Amino acid sequence: PMGAFPALLASVLALLPLPANADEEESVPIQRYLESLRLGDYLKEIKLVYPPLREWPSFREPGGKTTRYQIERSYAKHFPWDIDSLRLGVRWGRLVHIQAVYSERSARDKPIEKIVVELSMIYGEPSRKGMIYSWRDSKTVLRVFNEEQPSADGRSVELHPSIEIYERGSREQVD
Repeated sequence: PMGAFPALLASVLALLPLPANADEEESVPIQRYLESLRLGDYLKEIKLVYPPLREWPSFREPGGKTTRYQIERSYAKHFPWDIDSLRLGVRWGRLVHIQAVYSERSARDKPIEKIVVELSMIYGEPSRKGMIYSWRDSKTVLRVFNEEQPSADGRSVELHPSIEIYERGSREQVD
């Protein structure tokens, strides 16, 4: 009879495992790419996207696990018009950290508040610590904040929007 179906369905659903936190809504996975680069890319792939005009400045972090690269317009044959610099972290030959610092022109067109609103529409309400906004999933962290950059005349500091994504556990400061 028809009355048996709802009871059967309810008993089958009761046997299914519940998520670890059934009250918490499943979050949208953080996109793992920024400025044509994807976390996990090899250094040789990065150099295909941003062909070096000269060697990129780099340093190895204490402990020797991650090498940090700073790429600016004068260091790459192709470079996004709205970016002042890209900061990359490479561990064991794979990209684990991408930070894009936007230009003064971009800062006027799209201040940090506008970026946060746009990302909040995708990922929900961010966590906030001071003026650092962040979103997380099980593998990735996305952060938005203002980065201090020297002014054109070099006499003061300007705030430029910055977006970074990184593998959870690859940066000690916020995980």
